[in-house]
Amino acid sequence: MPKLQGLSGLIRDVACQQYVTPAMQAGKARFSIPVRDLMEEIRRRGISPDGRTPAFCTSIQTDAFLERHGLQIEKVDGPRSKLSTTVVVHYRRIGAGGDAGPEASGVESEEGRVERMRQLADSLSGLLRDEIEARGGVDGFMRWVRSDEDEETI
Repeated sequence: MPKLQGLSGLIRDVACQQYVTPAMQAGKARFSIPVRDLMEEIRRRGISPDGRTPAFCTSIQTDAFLERHGLQIEKVDGPRSKLSTTVVVHYRRIGAGGDAGPEASGVESEEGRVERMRQLADSLSGLLRDEIEARGGVDGFMRWVRSDEDEETI
């Protein structure tokens, strides 16, 4: 029986079961996780992903998730906000293929740091807008904020 956990933990567990572990067992150095497919897998498990797209997009990009599985994000396809059902996260196993790059060694150039900051800012931009839209507009969002509802608890 699975332990009680929040939505983000469940998303990461399913991503690991459905994508990370099979890719590693197959010896793949690179693989991708389409957010839409991940959301469908969660739906098949009886949990509605509706209005939770940002949680899916961010849960599989956290440093803890990447470090736990020895992964590095190569790129993220999707809209500028990077918070959409069309997002596809492309990973590379650290050290796979002998080209871990400077990020894996802990040495990152100034340009790399600036690009990483830009990517992080892009991933955060639009988050509030998407949440407001998912809750039916500003009024719905404010009702949700003021409520006791906690959608992270399953």
